[in-house]
Amino acid sequence: MRYPLSIILFFLEIIFLKIPIQAQSKIDFSKIANTSNLSFKVWTTEEGLPSKDIYDIVKGKNGFYYLGTSHGFVRFDGAEFKIYNTKNTDQIKANVTRNLFMDSQGKIWMGNGGAGILIYDGNKFERISEEQGLSLNHPSCFEEDADGRIFIGTHGGGLNIYDHGKFYVIKKEDGLTSNSISTILYDSKNILWIGSNDQDLLFMEKGKIKKYFDVTRKQFSRITKLYEDSNGTIWVGTDNGIMKIKNGFSLPDKNLALLNNGFINNITEDEDRNIWFATSKGVFIYNSKKLIRLGMDNVLLTDRISQILLNNDGIWMCSRGAGLARLTLNKIKVISEDQGLPDKIVRTVFQDHSGTIWFGTNKGIIRYDEKSGKLISSKLPKPILVPYAWTSNLKGEIFIGTRNSGVWKYSNGSLKNIADKRILGTSFVRSLYYDNDNTLWIGTNGGGVAMYKDGKFKFINKSTGLKSEFVACIVKNKTGQFWIGTSGGGASLVDKNGTVLKTITEKDGLASNIVSSINEDETGIVWISTGVFGISRFKDGKIFNIQEKDGIYSNSIKKMIYDNNGKFWCTSEFGLFSLDQNRLNDYAEGRIPKMTFNLYGKKDGMKSDEFHGLSNNAACLSKSGKLYFPTADGVVIVNPKELQSDKEKPTAYIDEVFVNYKLISKDDIRTFSPGTETIQFNYGGISINYSKNLSFKYILVGLDTNWADVGKRRQAFFTHLPYGNYIFKVVAIAPDGRRSNNAASINFSIEPFIWQTLWFRIGFLIFLITSSAFIVQYILKRKYKARLDKLEAEAAIERERMRISKDMHDELGASLTKISLITELAKRNINDNALLQKDLQNISAASQEVTMTMDEIVWAVNPQNDKLDRLIGYIASYVQEYISLTNLQFSLTVPDQLQDQFVSTEIRHNIFLVIKEAVNNIVKHSHATEVKLEISFSGNELQFQLIDNGVGIKDPVDEFGNGLINMRKRIEDVKGTLQIENNKPNGTIIIGIVPINLSHIRVIS
Repeated sequence: MRYPLSIILFFLEIIFLKIPIQAQSKIDFSKIANTSNLSFKVWTTEEGLPSKDIYDIVKGKNGFYYLGTSHGFVRFDGAEFKIYNTKNTDQIKANVTRNLFMDSQGKIWMGNGGAGILIYDGNKFERISEEQGLSLNHPSCFEEDADGRIFIGTHGGGLNIYDHGKFYVIKKEDGLTSNSISTILYDSKNILWIGSNDQDLLFMEKGKIKKYFDVTRKQFSRITKLYEDSNGTIWVGTDNGIMKIKNGFSLPDKNLALLNNGFINNITEDEDRNIWFATSKGVFIYNSKKLIRLGMDNVLLTDRISQILLNNDGIWMCSRGAGLARLTLNKIKVISEDQGLPDKIVRTVFQDHSGTIWFGTNKGIIRYDEKSGKLISSKLPKPILVPYAWTSNLKGEIFIGTRNSGVWKYSNGSLKNIADKRILGTSFVRSLYYDNDNTLWIGTNGGGVAMYKDGKFKFINKSTGLKSEFVACIVKNKTGQFWIGTSGGGASLVDKNGTVLKTITEKDGLASNIVSSINEDETGIVWISTGVFGISRFKDGKIFNIQEKDGIYSNSIKKMIYDNNGKFWCTSEFGLFSLDQNRLNDYAEGRIPKMTFNLYGKKDGMKSDEFHGLSNNAACLSKSGKLYFPTADGVVIVNPKELQSDKEKPTAYIDEVFVNYKLISKDDIRTFSPGTETIQFNYGGISINYSKNLSFKYILVGLDTNWADVGKRRQAFFTHLPYGNYIFKVVAIAPDGRRSNNAASINFSIEPFIWQTLWFRIGFLIFLITSSAFIVQYILKRKYKARLDKLEAEAAIERERMRISKDMHDELGASLTKISLITELAKRNINDNALLQKDLQNISAASQEVTMTMDEIVWAVNPQNDKLDRLIGYIASYVQEYISLTNLQFSLTVPDQLQDQFVSTEIRHNIFLVIKEAVNNIVKHSHATEVKLEISFSGNELQFQLIDNGVGIKDPVDEFGNGLINMRKRIEDVKGTLQIENNKPNGTIIIGIVPINLSHIRVIS
């Protein structure tokens, strides 16, 4: 859409505000001019960058640094680079990201390699292209006005104005001399400056676009950068130098001649009003009088610098082909080969009684004048190759212990060997101490300690009480005794005569038997550093150990030295760190939960953070209070009074959230479904100076009551959280104990299962009460029924007892009465043998009948016979045995399979007695020759048929009498039926059907 001139005039009348320069650290121009004062840190693809071509850098309001590169958009927290590209971000359509611009809301705008514009809000990306109204998908630059309108220059599409979702376009038809725009600027007078890719510099004033022209200006082929400084001067960067404009006029400046023939990529200003130029010829800094250059010939790795960012973290430089760099002013001074050392590898540092500092290197000895800061040749002869130990006396004599030639004395310019391998047992001397009684204490590596006085030697070794003869240090305490630290034998306390008074080792609680140094502070506490397991504090005979897990930087300490001002300084293989004396004591006494430290390394100016140890002289506290440390590249000089820790606090952030192992956008983190299995938070901290040395604490409010101290771990993992509301909080902590001001946090909730909801619980409570009422009612009914069943069972038992009593009375009583009567007759007929014999036979028969009746009663009441198969078996056995005493032919038919069915005593007894009565009648009255018994079971009924071929029944009443009535009554008592009928043409059929309860049935063969 064309942008009408009336609207242009409207925009020009608005007061445009410039984004303020970011806070910067004070940059001393004179120190920058001396490149030895600069530390240079570089990040390339080896450190995690996707490319060595870095176009732009901005610092977000959230504290992150953002980079535009040839292979993606990059976020940097000081420790890790996070890369966004076409592989992991849908909105990114090309990997090239450049021309980064941060608007007033903190959103970052950037060109996306011919695919339009990307806008990043710190969490998600938005893409704007020609489809949304952009005139061309190749943006070149961005600006913003006070109302939030974004101005976008393009490579061929003119000037775009993005007004809250709508585009307006200004092109050549509206007054531009070219549609290809390289840079734009709104100055403090509300004039819009437009630099094009041709030779034109335009400005828009009162609705009119004009071409800037000055006869003194040389013609440039391209305007590359426009910038207004704090004085209102417009700096015009080109592909061939720089031009200044003030109040509409060009300002010639011969001091800027060095910038000619250089491509100006970026211009910025520091707090001291120095102007910085990023060019194709390096970095130039201008203080209005002098122009200095940083380039490949002094400090930079490349001259192709694309952008500069100045802030309190240092001087950031983007380059083409050499990655990202940061320049900082050194906090620490270093003397190395560049300043005149014989060799960069320095082993020892020593200050003699006169105040002269001596450096021992792998290639000789050199002196250092602390006041002038200059090195002075030592003029020592060659025999001393590698010095490892030093001491001196008030006479000015200097004693030097060496790696391979024993001990030498230097006095009045002459050098004399006073002890070698023949005397010491080894050529390697690691420690020297000259006592005020003129005794020279010599600590060797393998020969113990030699005491040299008045030309005589006395030895302290294993035979005299030392635990190890490899001596690392010799230290005199305040009472005149000596601590001897050894490599492998702990620390021994020795009197001035060489008598070993005590030895403390790992068995006594010492952190390690490998001792690197011993210090006694002003209070008499002895601090013992070890090369393996940190520091041991020895006070009042008790040892307390402090290690990495307790908060110090490293367990492997090469040397520890006390600065007499409340701090211990420890060297390691990866840096120098300081520990506060009061905090050490507070931690040992349990007054604080963890130790803290300050760490110094290459970022502070060191050329190497690898320190050397092995001896007393692996560090030196000079009389001026400065500390000297030998390293693998020069001597590090620290002034504790000037060296202050960076006051910037780290910033904690939450990066990614995974729910059930799936990455979730932080905008979607609200409520999770019931039964969420896992929630994982990936977090970190923003700190350029401490980077990977940050530690973290987190808490999950709603679950935890205390913060969890997780060290350097950057991930929190929770499983099967109960439903409820939660807040995950994390803070970052610097090594010196400073923590982020505010915790990074995320609120979320876990929904309950349906049975965990309030309405469900209320409903369940109602259900429970109702169910309880039913259950109570059911239990009462069960109790009532059980009571009835009990009464019924008692009644059944009573009926059974009555039945048994009746049977015994009817059956046994009659038989016993019969026996009694026959016995009386036998008494009368005792003299008549024939009658007596007959009576005795009758008594015998009656007795047998009683026995059988008793057997039947016992069988009926025995619970082992309460089965259907037992009933049928017993009936069949009885009938067969009874018929066998007659001439009748008998056949029996029973089922092949019977159900394992319970049959009550009453049913069994009644069925048996009915069949018994019927068989007895057949034998006595039917005159039959054949008898059949058929028993079957169908459904829930037991059926039996007794069939004979006798004379049949003519008059049942007369023939059977009460027997038939009793038989039917017995069957009817058990809910069955009994039929007796003639069998045509001859015989009788007796059919009985009795129902059987079918519960608990199983089939048996």
